[in-house]
Amino acid sequence: MCREWLDDVRLVTEDEIANAMAYALRHEHVVLEGAAAVGIALLLANPEPEWGEGVAVLCTGDNIDVDRLLTLAKRHPAEGTAS
Repeated sequence: MCREWLDDVRLVTEDEIANAMAYALRHEHVVLEGAAAVGIALLLANPEPEWGEGVAVLCTGDNIDVDRLLTLAKRHPAEGTAS
């Protein structure tokens, strides 16, 4: 159904998503659930994107248990860099 609107599909791992959630918490001071952090995960996993400058990532959704988020943040200390 969406194929006519998509140019590409990329995959990220669960670990990359968790890293992105920790990154958002530490560097952007934003709480994100896993699905909301997928775009950040892709950018952190590919710091030199081929698609050019001015990339926007929509991050919506903060439905995550606080204890789970804190545990996740401890497992992913200060990884990732802003591009």
